[in-house]
Amino acid sequence: ISMTIGSFMLASSYAVIISLAKGSESMINFSEMNNQTRLALETFGRDMRMARNVKTAGANSIRIERDISGTPYDVVYTFVPTAGSFSRYIFDPGTSNPASVTRPNWTLLFDVEELNLNYYTLGHADTTNPIEVKHVQLEAILQRKVLNLTNTNYIISARFMMRNKHVSK
Repeated sequence: ISMTIGSFMLASSYAVIISLAKGSESMINFSEMNNQTRLALETFGRDMRMARNVKTAGANSIRIERDISGTPYDVVYTFVPTAGSFSRYIFDPGTSNPASVTRPNWTLLFDVEELNLNYYTLGHADTTNPIEVKHVQLEAILQRKVLNLTNTNYIISARFMMRNKHVSK
């Protein structure tokens, strides 16, 4: 009888330990995704607010011109669906030559299932014309699997206004 009771207690304690481990891994995973998202939005927002010019505005990428420490650079944000990554690159203006600035190439988001860049005019109408873009909004879904659990993080950013970019409409 004591062996049966002991085995039930051992089995139930094992189940509790496994459940606690899954829960803590899930919370750690979600916390990492949340921190990654916050840093990505801060970096993306800072670049968009400081943009002087939009060179290209596509569904998966945007190329802007902005000053970094008083020097103009092209900053490119691009989403690669097959890799599930959203990255930031800094180039010398008008070229594909990597700029010599701190941390020029940086993958901001991993495990991205879906990402949309939305562009708006000064009057808040949708646009993809680089000349008309005054606001940019980022939407994304991140999913990460750990121990047969899936954590999902939805990003819907505010519209970032390009303060330094002049538009007529």
